[in-house]
Amino acid sequence: MTALDEPIHWEPAADKSKVILRKAESGFGSDEPSLLTIQTLRSGITRQGPDGMHAILGKGLKSVHLLLQDARFTEYPLCIISRLDDGARARHRAIGRLLDFLEGKEIGADSRLTPQKRLRFKSMLRAVDGRTNGASYREIAESLFGARRVASEPWKTSPLRDTTIRLVRDGLAMVAGGYLDLLRR
Repeated sequence: MTALDEPIHWEPAADKSKVILRKAESGFGSDEPSLLTIQTLRSGITRQGPDGMHAILGKGLKSVHLLLQDARFTEYPLCIISRLDDGARARHRAIGRLLDFLEGKEIGADSRLTPQKRLRFKSMLRAVDGRTNGASYREIAESLFGARRVASEPWKTSPLRDTTIRLVRDGLAMVAGGYLDLLRR
């Protein structure tokens, strides 16, 4: 497996939708069995970290990322820790997706990014890549939209020119750290 194939286990501070679990305190439903079992965790992709066991259940966009703070998990009852901060909504949607997974239902895709937004982000990165390698806006537009379509109207007044300039501008902002806002949704 190459580094590009290795799954990424983001820290909860970076991925606001990461579900944080820990042992339930006594009197907090602690005598009821947990829905999450060690077998379920082993079915996912896990990595031990200094802050606990990171796990990914499901695949691709239909996955849930977890952090089990006590790595000595042995079927004890669990509770979910969710701070009321700017990531609370993303975390609560992820909790719903985790419950779907544990109940044997299909996990819905992470709704934070629509297919249209994913396509736009891909175009932004391609535009930034072209620009940082010395391509003109017109060359980038030809790569993104096709040479025939770009040549079909005057370049200086073309909506494709404006779109290309915006893609480069927004892509540069994402590369400069704006991508972190995606993890907070």
